[in-house]
Amino acid sequence: MAGVTRPAVTRPHAGRRLPTSLSGGQGAGGGPGRDSSVPPPFRHHGHDADPAGPPGDPLTLLATETDLTGLDFTGLDLRPALRRDPRPRTFTRCAFTEANLRGAHLVGIRFTEADLGGVDFRDCILEDCRLAEANLRAADFNGADLRGADLGELTIAIAAQFRGAVISPDQAAQICTALGLNVIS
Repeated sequence: MAGVTRPAVTRPHAGRRLPTSLSGGQGAGGGPGRDSSVPPPFRHHGHDADPAGPPGDPLTLLATETDLTGLDFTGLDLRPALRRDPRPRTFTRCAFTEANLRGAHLVGIRFTEADLGGVDFRDCILEDCRLAEANLRAADFNGADLRGADLGELTIAIAAQFRGAVISPDQAAQICTALGLNVIS
């Protein structure tokens, strides 16, 4: 991949679990009562020396043109990180199992072959996002607006995951096709 930086800091952390919240607080950063194993791409207020900040301070992922392939975001509350910066991102083969994205407005996110099992997408807006080829097992899309998302090739099992979501007429036809229904206009 030309132009993509692959810093050594991401590879040693592949498969390692990240802190439970990107909003600082318990489990994020070093210091008393916090996980000191936060990988180097995470910083409070851009300070490189000490990624630990006071509880509640935003924790920033410095990952512009960084390869995050294989990182484990399981159980992480990503809402603060993904709401602020609408630049397109790709999370290839990353694990987001049980992550909390409830109410987030996601723009340009590509979950390429990502494990989104059990992710809380309730009340999310997915704009120009790609869910194709992602594992959506037990993900909750109730109230999510998927009209701007690429759902990919659907099977009956995948189509059932979108129960309660807002979809476009084209997506409805795609889901009906996955269910074996003939849509005639």
